[in-house]
Amino acid sequence: MRARWTNIILLAAAALLTAACSVSRLAYLNAPPLALWYVGGYFAMTDAQKGFFRERLSRAMAWHRSNELPEYRLAIERLVETSDGTIPVDDIRATYAKARNFYHRALEHLLPDVADFVLQLDEEQLQQVEKKFAAENRKFVDESVKGPADERHARLAKKYIDQFEEWTGKLAPEQRAILVSAVTRLPEVTEERLGDRRYRQLEALNLVRSKPSREKVVAELKRLLIDTDTWRRPEYVKKMRERDERIFEAVSELSATLTPEQRASVQRKLRGYVKDISSIIASS
Repeated sequence: MRARWTNIILLAAAALLTAACSVSRLAYLNAPPLALWYVGGYFAMTDAQKGFFRERLSRAMAWHRSNELPEYRLAIERLVETSDGTIPVDDIRATYAKARNFYHRALEHLLPDVADFVLQLDEEQLQQVEKKFAAENRKFVDESVKGPADERHARLAKKYIDQFEEWTGKLAPEQRAILVSAVTRLPEVTEERLGDRRYRQLEALNLVRSKPSREKVVAELKRLLIDTDTWRRPEYVKKMRERDERIFEAVSELSATLTPEQRASVQRKLRGYVKDISSIIASS
């Protein structure tokens, strides 16, 4: 449905990509001020940096509108056609892979702009970013270890249930049980995720502080944000793939239980995205 489970560490990439990849018409058309506000939460930008950010974001969104949104629309239209019955795990896996490919393609296109932007940051701004990262990491730890394991599983299960109910409407108890069961069988990755966050944050900060060439920044950000299997521990990669598979299986099982009303709700949601995308493309 939409790309998820991706932790974008570098703040400029996060803001640009959030703006560029939204398929909500309201969010898409209001992306520049929202993205500027998001980055402003990490450090105080100069007027020149704000102008640069707006100009590059506008250019990136024009590219995305012309080149990527038609592909999104086609992919969602195909989902509408295949959402009438039980969705096989293979189809869910392929849809997720396609969404990840869209995400990586957009991010790779943005990396030169991100490199130009972060190379403008001074030491005071980098220190502000460092403090923000530390605060976010503390929040991540607090939320991840809060309460016993059964409470943490319950919170995660509620998160998935809420996400599905945005699409289907209220789930029946037996449908919710499918998601609860899947969550309790997910491999634990809290420690690995925290290490992953800290590694990318430190590498990104050290990279910018070293004031390398633009080409080196682009290559290193691609390694950190896209080619993650080249440096992640194999055990962590395996666990993440196992987590994905558990969710794919749960989605497939849940799809077989949907009522006609729930299927209609999913299709209305998908058609709403197609309508929004078509409107955005037409406005260019």
